Amino acid sequence: ELLKQMGEVRAQSENKGEEAQGQANSQVASLEEEVASLKEDVETLQGDLERAESKGERQKEEADGQVARLEEEVVRLEGELEKTESKSATLREEMEELLKQ
Repeated sequence: ELLKQMGEVRAQSENKGEEAQGQANSQVASLEEEVASLKEDVETLQGDLERAESKGERQKEEADGQVARLEEEVVRLEGELEKTESKSATLREEMEELLKQ
């Protein structure tokens, strides 16, 4: 009788051990799936970040180009302003000369 009970206990222990091992295997598989999913998410986010950085660099380059063009335009307009002021001063001097005559 004692041997029979010991055999039953051993069988129950083995069944519980197999159950626990099955649950552990199931949890491991579930965690592996989660890890794979998170890795995909990380790769996606890295791709998004790289695209955003690239877009930001392009926008910065475009803005730098616009600034350079505007600075050139300012220099050009300042040159025209100087020419106009010089012509205006010359015309004023000529008018004063004419008025003196």
